[in-house]
Amino acid sequence: GGAAARAGIRRGDVIVAVNNQSVKSVEHFSQLIGQFDKGRSVALLVRRAGGSIYIPLRIE
Repeated sequence: GGAAARAGIRRGDVIVAVNNQSVKSVEHFSQLIGQFDKGRSVALLVRRAGGSIYIPLRIE
């Protein structure tokens, strides 16, 4: 459950960037997401099965 699951993030996906800012760790991801206001959408660059895709995530 949660916002990531609703956005389409799957087990095994690796989030490599938030709005084109590289994600270095889980803690860094949390810091990046925390900079945005609730209700705003950000673009996650996700590595999945050898490729990369962008997934929009609405901040909750």
